Amino acid sequence: MVLFIYKQYIFSLSLAQLAIVMTLKREGFFIISRTHQISDRLLSGRLHHNKTPFTSAQGRILHALWETDHINIHKLGQLTSLGKSTLTAMLDRLEKLNFIERKKSTSDRREILICLKAGTKSYQKSFQSDANELHSMMYQNLSEKEVDAFERTLTTILKNLQQSQGNFYE
Repeated sequence: MVLFIYKQYIFSLSLAQLAIVMTLKREGFFIISRTHQISDRLLSGRLHHNKTPFTSAQGRILHALWETDHINIHKLGQLTSLGKSTLTAMLDRLEKLNFIERKKSTSDRREILICLKAGTKSYQKSFQSDANELHSMMYQNLSEKEVDAFERTLTTILKNLQQSQGNFYE
C-alpha cells in the first residue's frame, strides 16, 4: 500500500490501483470519494444532533433491514456493499445496542438471519427524514431531469464496479 496525495486528500492505494489512477485523466473516483466523505459527515452530524443512538454506517445497515427484514448476512452485505468482517463487527455492535438479533432460519438450520428487534422501526422515520434532508442539500440547483440522469449514471457506475470487484485484485 502507498499513500497517494491528490490535491489536499490522502488515499491509501495498492500499487496496481495507483497505476490505474495515475493513467486516468478523469476525476470521478476522487469526486465520488469526497462526496461520500462529506455526506457521511453531514449525516453523522445530523444523527448526533437528533440524539439518534446509532451511527450513519449502522444506519445504512438498519435502512437495508427496514426495507428487507429477516435476511442472511450474505444478502445484507450485498445490500450495504460492506465486507463480511466489517458487517459482522457492525452487527455485533447493533446487537449489543439491542437493535437487531440473529435467528436461525426455519428453512435451513445452518443459516442465520439478521432481524430487527421490536422498537427499532421507531427510528426509521427520523433516519429517513435526515436522509431526505441530505438529498435536498445534494440536489439543490438541479432539475428533476438532472437528478434522474445523475442517479441512473451512479447506478451504472455501481454495477460496473460490482462486476469488476473480483478482477481488480488480481
